[in-house]
Amino acid sequence: SALDEPPTKSQLAQATEALESAKQQRAALDEPPTDAQLENSIASIESAKASLLTAQANKEDLTPGSSASVLMFGDKPAWRDFSKGMLPGDDVEQLEKNLVLLGYASSPSLVIDQVFNKETAIAITKMQEALKISVTGQIKFGDVIFLPGTTVVQSISEVATLGTTISQGTSLGSLIAMERITAEPGKDGTLAIDIQSLQSVEASIEVSEQDLIEIGTEVSIELPDETVIQGTVAEIGRIAVIPEGAQSGDPFLDVSISIERDRTLHKWTGAPVTVSVTAEIAENVLAAPIPSLLALLDGGYALEIIEPETTRLVPIETGVYSEGWVEVIGINLEPGISVVIPR
Repeated sequence: SALDEPPTKSQLAQATEALESAKQQRAALDEPPTDAQLENSIASIESAKASLLTAQANKEDLTPGSSASVLMFGDKPAWRDFSKGMLPGDDVEQLEKNLVLLGYASSPSLVIDQVFNKETAIAITKMQEALKISVTGQIKFGDVIFLPGTTVVQSISEVATLGTTISQGTSLGSLIAMERITAEPGKDGTLAIDIQSLQSVEASIEVSEQDLIEIGTEVSIELPDETVIQGTVAEIGRIAVIPEGAQSGDPFLDVSISIERDRTLHKWTGAPVTVSVTAEIAENVLAAPIPSLLALLDGGYALEIIEPETTRLVPIETGVYSEGWVEVIGINLEPGISVVIPR
């Protein structure tokens, strides 16, 4: 019965509007595209072609197998691919030294120079086979990292967890070199290795005592396990630091101390140590406790010597002070005599 009812005015108006809209859309299909529309379409096609070429290039670079970044020693950072036909350079020589020292080549078969040749590619292949990574005989930029020497992990990113997807350029952690290791070919073809520590001790000295040290002064460094090693003053601050707040005290200068070359002290990184400097050495001398010194009215010092029934004062001259003792020089002083120490 509803079908027999005529449409209402609103329904007729709505149907008429729909019909007019359809006629306009149909008429628009007969109109040619504008120049702007054509240009946009052509630009979209060119963009799609470029994306296709990029994807094809990336596909060619992809090889099945595991990949890894190999840490090698050297002062020069990697900045290009290592492959046949590359220009000679110091970085090639640095790579070849590492390949020989790591056992993937020998100096007679691989001449250490600045040229990437067949022997270099063979050594790289042996390394890749040993590490069970993709064997290509070449090293892409980023597949080898050069640092000066023995290195420890300074920090690790929170995203470095198993199964996490890592985007290109994401930092996973940072390393810090503890030593600088250099290798130079000898006359017999072997590589002579030299190790220099990059660790240092940061200390300070009061401005009033700065005359005790200078650049090159040797110092003793006591480690937390009571081991004593030697170091050298490498740098002395030029601007005095004035403590503030709860740490107020005498002005001081920052001092940087390098440690001896043949020490490996990675485990003590960041640990507190005790630095001692000897300004003067006295050997085979008499010494008395510093509190036993008596100041004389006319100047100078004396010791009060204990005798069987009395005591007597003996004028003295003082020398080197060290750890609560002082060098003493006087008449009739012998080792083992007893002196008065005031309380």
